[in-house]
Amino acid sequence: VITILLFLVTFLLVFDRFNLDNFLPIFGIPIKKLLWAAHAAGSFPFGETVAFVMIFPFINQRKQSVKSLLCGFTVGWFVLMTASIRTIGVLGKTAPMFVHPGFQVGRLVEVAGFWTRFEIITAANFIMMGIVKIAVLLYGSAVGLAQLGGLKSYRSLVLPLGLLMGMLGIHNFKSIADNILFAEKVYPIIAMPFQVGIPFLTLMLALIRRLPGK
Repeated sequence: VITILLFLVTFLLVFDRFNLDNFLPIFGIPIKKLLWAAHAAGSFPFGETVAFVMIFPFINQRKQSVKSLLCGFTVGWFVLMTASIRTIGVLGKTAPMFVHPGFQVGRLVEVAGFWTRFEIITAANFIMMGIVKIAVLLYGSAVGLAQLGGLKSYRSLVLPLGLLMGMLGIHNFKSIADNILFAEKVYPIIAMPFQVGIPFLTLMLALIRRLPGK
């Protein structure tokens, strides 16, 4: 709720810089590039919600889980779509020049001629939601690995996996630009087996074996 409120405040404060001409020409993007962008958005961030399948079995009110997931999908889609519209409307063709266009939009906020540097709100949102996302992925990884190893509890795996995630985050990419390039060009391809292939295969095997039975 805090993240969405801060996001809406930033959007309203830069609305005077909004230019509808930045959206022209409509559908000027090649169809191949459009489909790849849709696929990339499907794998990141929405495809990563496959981690919730490791969490749903431990929820007390399981019937509410699907409803909550769909609600989260809808809110996430609305926020990301609004952020894209805001960024394009404010920055236009200059948006690709910046590593984080949304961060740049926050820099343009100016209230009463002295209240500036609103990019701290964007940074705070990014950090807070990053912590939540990492917590979910870490929990799902620990639970899944504990099941594969036949462990009674996942707790002993949390610290080692957390340290491993930290080291991989530092050493996998030379810079944030390298990370973004990987996310745009490589990740949508290598993520598909884990986000779609393995879950679908698991579902088919469960149906064939008539699991979970009664």
